[in-house]
Amino acid sequence: MVEKENNTSKQKRKNVNMLKMEANKEILNLKPITAEMNILSRSDGSVIITQGDSSCIVNVNGPTEVVSMANMDMNKAYMEVSYRPRCGIPGVNERYKEKIIKNICETVILTALYPKSQINIQIQEMDDGSGIFACVINACNVALLNSGIEMRSTMAAVHCVLNDKDDLIVDPIDYSEDTPTFSRIQKAVRNSKYKADFTFVFESIKESVISVNTNGTFTIHQYNNAQKLCKEASKKIFEFYCDLARKYANII
Repeated sequence: MVEKENNTSKQKRKNVNMLKMEANKEILNLKPITAEMNILSRSDGSVIITQGDSSCIVNVNGPTEVVSMANMDMNKAYMEVSYRPRCGIPGVNERYKEKIIKNICETVILTALYPKSQINIQIQEMDDGSGIFACVINACNVALLNSGIEMRSTMAAVHCVLNDKDDLIVDPIDYSEDTPTFSRIQKAVRNSKYKADFTFVFESIKESVISVNTNGTFTIHQYNNAQKLCKEASKKIFEFYCDLARKYANII
């Protein structure tokens, strides 16, 4: 009788573990990602990426001569990032994104190899859906790879939200019922559905976090769980980079 009870308990544990694995697979499902490189003729590296309901174009030029002598650095390259929204002129939010993207790119690029030079990154939003910031960072990574600039590692950004039921959702899809694009008011209404949102950026060598962008209220436990989920999801993005390299590279 004891052996039968042990066997039944083991089977129950296995079933629970299988259910957890299936649930994790459903949670970690990312939006479909498509990318096309070399879309701009006069560019060292360019890409258009569509990630679910978000898409953007990134153009990379450099290393080039420094435009302003005040920005020249004798020890490393100077980074210039330009972020333009889908419509309208850039505002405070775009300047904030430019600063974050510049810091992230300076972390992964070997700027010390290009002293007294300048690297320009131009970003144009196409469809501003949920997780647009993560989509932009992933596009910057592909554009840098396409340009041939030396990097310490690749990077992958994953978006995650915390809903009203305290459930974490990785890379959610939010479509507007009225129009396929989002105005600033519609974005505010969309973001009000969630208690918090996270955007984690991981590097490929040690899979460590190099940048985090958070908004809303959350606990430390919820933050740690979101980081674990996004770390597992980032592996799929790194696999996407490998598949993209096999598609465009002549020799691997």
